[in-house]
Amino acid sequence: MGINRYLYYLIFLNMIINVVVLVPNILINDRFNGALMAMLVSIPISLTLIYFFGKAIARFPGMGLPEILKDHLPKWGHHSTLFLFGVMWYLIGLIPLLVFVSIIKDYINQDNDRLLIISVLLILLVFCCRLNSKTLLYGMEVLLVINVPLVLFLIAKLLINKEMNWDAILEIGTHFFGIPSLQSIAAATFMFTGYTNMVIFQRIFEGKFKFKHIWMIGVLGLLFLLTSFFIPIGYQGTDGVANYMLPWLVTADSIRIEFFVVERVLYLFIFVYISIGLIGTIIFWHIALDLLKNIFPEKSRDKSSWAILILFSAVAMTLEIFLNEYDRYDFTSAWLIVRLFGELLLVLIMSYAARKKALK
Repeated sequence: MGINRYLYYLIFLNMIINVVVLVPNILINDRFNGALMAMLVSIPISLTLIYFFGKAIARFPGMGLPEILKDHLPKWGHHSTLFLFGVMWYLIGLIPLLVFVSIIKDYINQDNDRLLIISVLLILLVFCCRLNSKTLLYGMEVLLVINVPLVLFLIAKLLINKEMNWDAILEIGTHFFGIPSLQSIAAATFMFTGYTNMVIFQRIFEGKFKFKHIWMIGVLGLLFLLTSFFIPIGYQGTDGVANYMLPWLVTADSIRIEFFVVERVLYLFIFVYISIGLIGTIIFWHIALDLLKNIFPEKSRDKSSWAILILFSAVAMTLEIFLNEYDRYDFTSAWLIVRLFGELLLVLIMSYAARKKALK
């Protein structure tokens, strides 16, 4: 598998994170109105984008998006595109961060202030974002090797538990042919978005990345979509599942592990997902930082990177103060739609640059 394993790690990481945050809430809210069809439609859309993105980026071995844009777009287009995608990647990491602050506050330590919690996390994120790309990939690999078996164990435990109500799942299945909303399609396609992280990480490898076995990504993504959607419904019911902003946490608290160090699965679940979520946010912000600092002259990039990270932190703290859970849901829903069109734009730009290079 060689260096190509990191591509699949990045895709897999994004899928695991979205089992809990972002995707399930939106799909569950549309469970009677085309959510299942949205999952089905998301597969050809995502695999098509992955195919054309992989075909385009293969023409630029060892190059990141800033270098590609610099060679194939005018200066104004180069800078504005970097800014657009830099903001997009920043928000990809910011939304899970705000969710994890709420989880820590509500389930782990209710005495601490939210601003204190997010401040501690931001200090960690700011310094980790400045690590080199190869170090982050190695760190991600270690965390996935440790945590993925736990994730699979927890999912299996939930599936085989006698409390699982399969009748509720079958009832939702009767709404398969509902017309999906753009919001549901945008949420479902986000499960596959991890491949776009190669806009920066391809740079650190000398050889070409090969997007092999794309069909496997579709199968894996569908499994994660169905798991993240159906398991909370199976435990909370077709109507009761709508009463929770984070139905997966309530679902995880429905089972126990006897004779384990911690009997309540909830705490193991939170530990696993916060550790995975934080490395995900670090990677997203690392990419955002790299894209944004390349707007500035090379001599001032070190200073500008600190200024960008301070701005990242200030925006995160501001949103933590002013957004409640319902505002965050509305913001996430709107942003996922914008993200879908942004991802399409990224693939079009990469394809344009690849074609332009081929014609030289």
